[in-house]
Amino acid sequence: MGYVRTEDQIFLGRIPSQAKGQASKLDSPGYPLLLALEIAVILLAVLVFLATALNAADKPERHMAGNAVAPLCWQSAFAHGFMHGYENGFRRGDGDYQMGRTAQDPRTLAEFKDSAAGYHSEFGDKERFRRGYREGFLGAYSDSMHNRSFRAFGAAKIAAAGMEPSAQGRREFDAGFASGYDSLHPQPPMHNDAKSKTPDCKLEAVQTSPAAAAFCDGYRRGRQFAFFAAPIEEAQPGVQTASRQ
Repeated sequence: MGYVRTEDQIFLGRIPSQAKGQASKLDSPGYPLLLALEIAVILLAVLVFLATALNAADKPERHMAGNAVAPLCWQSAFAHGFMHGYENGFRRGDGDYQMGRTAQDPRTLAEFKDSAAGYHSEFGDKERFRRGYREGFLGAYSDSMHNRSFRAFGAAKIAAAGMEPSAQGRREFDAGFASGYDSLHPQPPMHNDAKSKTPDCKLEAVQTSPAAAAFCDGYRRGRQFAFFAAPIEEAQPGVQTASRQ
Protein backbone atom coordinates (compact mmCIF):
# COMPACT_ATOMS: atom_id res chain seq x y z
CA MET A 1 0.00 0.00 0.00
CA GLY A 2 1.29 3.44 -0.91
CA TYR A 3 1.87 6.45 1.27
CA VAL A 4 -0.27 9.55 0.86
CA ARG A 5 1.18 12.81 2.14
CA THR A 6 -0.94 15.72 3.39
CA GLU A 7 0.28 19.09 4.71
CA ASP A 8 0.97 17.86 8.22
CA GLN A 9 0.37 14.12 8.38
CA ILE A 10 1.43 10.92 6.58
CA PHE A 11 -1.20 8.25 6.38
CA LEU A 12 -0.62 4.65 5.43
CA GLY A 13 -3.03 3.43 2.80
CA ARG A 14 -6.55 4.78 2.76
CA ILE A 15 -7.03 8.35 3.92
CA PRO A 16 -9.71 8.62 6.67
CA SER A 17 -12.72 10.76 5.83
CA GLN A 18 -11.69 13.42 8.42
CA ALA A 19 -8.21 13.61 6.93
CA LYS A 20 -9.73 13.95 3.48
CA GLY A 21 -11.71 16.95 4.69
CA GLN A 22 -8.60 18.50 6.18
CA ALA A 23 -6.63 17.87 3.05
CA SER A 24 -9.29 19.39 0.82
CA LYS A 25 -9.47 22.42 3.11
CA LEU A 26 -5.71 22.91 3.01
CA ASP A 27 -5.68 22.52 -0.76
CA SER A 28 -8.45 25.09 -1.20
CA PRO A 29 -7.21 28.20 -3.08
CA GLY A 30 -8.89 30.52 -0.57
CA TYR A 31 -7.53 28.80 2.54
CA PRO A 32 -4.35 30.91 2.96
CA LEU A 33 -6.41 34.08 2.75
CA LEU A 34 -8.97 32.73 5.23
CA LEU A 35 -6.20 31.68 7.62
CA ALA A 36 -4.54 35.11 7.40
CA LEU A 37 -7.89 36.78 8.09
CA GLU A 38 -8.47 34.62 11.16
CA ILE A 39 -5.00 35.42 12.50
CA ALA A 40 -5.57 39.13 11.89
CA VAL A 41 -8.86 39.06 13.81
CA ILE A 42 -7.21 37.28 16.75
CA LEU A 43 -4.31 39.75 16.80
CA LEU A 44 -6.69 42.69 16.65
CA ALA A 45 -8.67 41.32 19.59
CA VAL A 46 -5.47 40.89 21.61
CA LEU A 47 -4.35 44.45 20.80
CA VAL A 48 -7.74 45.89 21.82
CA PHE A 49 -7.60 43.97 25.10
CA LEU A 50 -4.07 45.17 25.86
CA ALA A 51 -4.93 48.77 24.98
CA THR A 52 -7.98 48.68 27.26
CA ALA A 53 -5.97 47.19 30.11
CA LEU A 54 -3.19 49.76 29.74
CA ASN A 55 -5.68 52.61 29.57
CA ALA A 56 -7.38 51.41 32.75
CA ALA A 57 -4.02 51.11 34.50
CA ASP A 58 -3.00 54.64 33.49
CA LYS A 59 -6.34 56.22 34.38
CA PRO A 60 -6.35 57.63 37.93
CA GLU A 61 -8.86 56.20 40.40
CA ARG A 62 -11.98 58.39 40.39
CA HIS A 63 -11.57 59.58 43.98
CA MET A 64 -8.03 60.73 43.27
CA ALA A 65 -8.52 62.90 40.19
CA GLY A 66 -10.96 65.30 38.62
CA ASN A 67 -12.99 66.40 41.64
CA ALA A 68 -12.81 68.63 44.72
CA VAL A 69 -12.01 65.82 47.15
CA ALA A 70 -9.17 64.31 45.09
CA PRO A 71 -6.36 66.12 46.99
CA LEU A 72 -7.65 64.76 50.29
CA CYS A 73 -8.13 61.21 49.00
CA TRP A 74 -4.66 61.27 47.48
CA GLN A 75 -3.08 62.50 50.71
CA SER A 76 -5.01 60.32 53.16
CA ALA A 77 -5.73 56.59 52.83
CA PHE A 78 -8.15 56.91 55.76
CA ALA A 79 -10.21 59.59 53.97
CA HIS A 80 -10.06 57.62 50.73
CA GLY A 81 -11.25 54.45 52.43
CA PHE A 82 -14.01 56.42 54.15
CA MET A 83 -15.35 57.57 50.78
CA HIS A 84 -15.37 53.99 49.44
CA GLY A 85 -17.09 52.68 52.55
CA TYR A 86 -19.60 55.52 52.67
CA GLU A 87 -20.71 54.99 49.09
CA ASN A 88 -21.07 51.23 49.58
CA GLY A 89 -22.86 51.61 52.91
CA PHE A 90 -25.29 54.18 51.55
CA ARG A 91 -26.01 51.98 48.54
CA ARG A 92 -26.60 48.94 50.76
CA GLY A 93 -28.94 50.87 53.06
CA ASP A 94 -30.84 52.11 50.04
CA GLY A 95 -31.14 48.55 48.74
CA ASP A 96 -32.41 47.22 52.06
CA TYR A 97 -35.05 49.91 52.18
CA GLN A 98 -36.17 49.41 48.58
CA MET A 99 -36.48 45.65 49.16
CA GLY A 100 -38.55 46.20 52.29
CA ARG A 101 -35.95 44.76 54.65
CA THR A 102 -35.61 46.04 58.20
CA ALA A 103 -32.37 47.72 59.25
CA GLN A 104 -29.61 45.19 59.87
CA ASP A 105 -26.46 45.30 61.96
CA PRO A 106 -24.10 46.67 59.29
CA ARG A 107 -21.13 44.93 60.91
CA THR A 108 -22.59 41.59 59.85
CA LEU A 109 -22.89 42.52 56.18
CA ALA A 110 -20.50 41.15 53.59
CA GLU A 111 -19.88 44.64 52.17
CA PHE A 112 -18.72 45.86 55.59
CA LYS A 113 -16.38 42.92 56.10
CA ASP A 114 -14.81 43.43 52.68
CA SER A 115 -13.13 46.62 53.88
CA ALA A 116 -10.25 46.30 51.43
CA ALA A 117 -12.62 46.45 48.45
CA GLY A 118 -11.16 48.66 45.75
CA TYR A 119 -7.83 49.15 47.55
CA HIS A 120 -4.60 49.56 45.56
CA SER A 121 -1.11 49.97 46.95
CA GLU A 122 -0.79 53.52 45.60
CA PHE A 123 -3.57 54.62 47.98
CA GLY A 124 -1.22 54.41 50.96
CA ASP A 125 -1.49 52.53 54.26
CA LYS A 126 -3.83 49.57 53.73
CA GLU A 127 -4.91 49.17 57.36
CA ARG A 128 -5.76 52.87 57.62
CA PHE A 129 -7.74 52.61 54.37
CA ARG A 130 -9.69 49.71 55.89
CA ARG A 131 -10.36 51.65 59.08
CA GLY A 132 -11.70 54.56 57.05
CA TYR A 133 -13.82 52.21 54.95
CA ARG A 134 -15.45 50.70 58.03
CA GLU A 135 -16.14 54.12 59.58
CA GLY A 136 -17.66 55.34 56.32
CA PHE A 137 -19.78 52.23 55.82
CA LEU A 138 -21.27 52.36 59.32
CA GLY A 139 -22.13 56.05 59.07
CA ALA A 140 -23.57 55.76 55.58
CA TYR A 141 -25.75 52.75 56.31
CA SER A 142 -27.30 54.60 59.23
CA ASP A 143 -27.68 57.79 57.17
CA SER A 144 -29.41 55.94 54.35
CA MET A 145 -31.78 53.98 56.56
CA HIS A 146 -32.73 57.13 58.52
CA ASN A 147 -33.24 59.33 55.45
CA ARG A 148 -30.28 61.58 56.15
CA SER A 149 -28.45 63.31 53.34
CA PHE A 150 -25.41 61.92 51.54
CA ARG A 151 -22.96 64.02 53.53
CA ALA A 152 -19.53 62.46 52.95
CA PHE A 153 -18.66 64.30 49.73
CA GLY A 154 -19.55 67.68 51.19
CA ALA A 155 -17.54 66.99 54.36
CA ALA A 156 -14.54 65.85 52.32
CA LYS A 157 -14.80 68.91 50.09
CA ILE A 158 -14.65 71.20 53.11
CA ALA A 159 -11.71 69.29 54.61
CA ALA A 160 -9.83 69.38 51.29
CA ALA A 161 -10.13 73.16 50.81
CA GLY A 162 -6.81 74.72 49.88
CA MET A 163 -4.91 71.41 49.85
CA GLU A 164 -1.96 70.73 47.58
CA PRO A 165 -1.12 67.01 47.40
CA SER A 166 2.49 66.24 48.20
CA ALA A 167 4.42 63.01 48.60
CA GLN A 168 6.44 64.65 51.35
CA GLY A 169 4.70 64.16 54.69
CA ARG A 170 1.94 62.06 53.17
CA ARG A 171 2.20 59.33 55.78
CA GLU A 172 2.23 61.84 58.65
CA PHE A 173 -0.73 63.71 57.20
CA ASP A 174 -2.72 60.48 56.93
CA ALA A 175 -1.93 59.53 60.52
CA GLY A 176 -2.92 63.02 61.66
CA PHE A 177 -6.17 62.93 59.68
CA ALA A 178 -7.20 59.62 61.24
CA SER A 179 -6.30 60.87 64.72
CA GLY A 180 -8.24 64.10 64.17
CA TYR A 181 -11.26 62.13 63.07
CA ASP A 182 -11.00 59.89 66.13
CA SER A 183 -10.78 62.91 68.44
CA LEU A 184 -14.42 63.75 67.64
CA HIS A 185 -15.54 60.13 67.56
CA PRO A 186 -17.52 59.07 70.64
CA GLN A 187 -15.56 55.87 71.19
CA PRO A 188 -12.31 55.78 69.22
CA PRO A 189 -11.27 52.23 68.34
CA MET A 190 -8.09 50.74 69.75
CA HIS A 191 -5.65 50.67 66.86
CA ASN A 192 -2.01 51.39 66.21
CA ASP A 193 -2.58 55.11 65.67
CA ALA A 194 -4.24 55.40 69.08
CA LYS A 195 -1.31 53.68 70.77
CA SER A 196 1.49 55.61 69.06
CA LYS A 197 2.95 58.84 70.38
CA THR A 198 1.85 61.80 68.28
CA PRO A 199 2.70 65.52 68.26
CA ASP A 200 0.70 67.92 70.40
CA CYS A 201 -0.81 70.10 67.69
CA LYS A 202 -1.71 72.78 70.22
CA LEU A 203 1.97 73.60 70.65
CA GLU A 204 3.17 75.89 67.89
CA ALA A 205 6.80 74.97 68.54
CA VAL A 206 6.16 71.33 67.67
CA GLN A 207 4.91 72.24 64.21
CA THR A 208 8.29 73.59 63.14
CA SER A 209 9.20 70.01 62.19
CA PRO A 210 7.96 69.21 58.63
CA ALA A 211 6.68 65.83 59.75
CA ALA A 212 4.84 67.33 62.74
CA ALA A 213 3.44 70.12 60.59
CA ALA A 214 2.04 67.54 58.13
CA PHE A 215 0.57 65.53 61.00
CA CYS A 216 -1.09 68.59 62.53
CA ASP A 217 -2.47 69.73 59.18
CA GLY A 218 -4.04 66.30 58.78
CA TYR A 219 -5.28 66.36 62.39
CA ARG A 220 -7.05 69.69 61.88
CA ARG A 221 -8.64 68.55 58.64
CA GLY A 222 -9.62 65.19 60.18
CA ARG A 223 -11.50 66.94 62.99
CA GLN A 224 -13.16 69.21 60.44
CA PHE A 225 -14.17 66.22 58.34
CA ALA A 226 -15.55 64.32 61.36
CA PHE A 227 -17.64 67.31 62.38
CA PHE A 228 -19.32 67.74 59.00
CA ALA A 229 -19.63 64.01 58.31
CA ALA A 230 -21.52 63.39 61.56
CA PRO A 231 -25.34 63.15 61.46
CA ILE A 232 -26.76 66.49 62.63
CA GLU A 233 -30.33 66.61 61.31
CA GLU A 234 -33.34 64.70 62.55
CA ALA A 235 -34.01 61.35 60.95
CA GLN A 236 -36.96 61.34 58.55
CA PRO A 237 -39.21 58.49 57.36
CA GLY A 238 -38.09 56.77 54.19
CA VAL A 239 -34.67 56.88 52.64
CA GLN A 240 -32.57 59.18 50.47
CA THR A 241 -31.59 56.92 47.61
CA ALA A 242 -28.00 56.95 46.46
CA SER A 243 -29.19 57.63 42.92
CA ARG A 244 -30.53 61.01 43.99
CA GLN A 245 -27.21 62.21 45.40
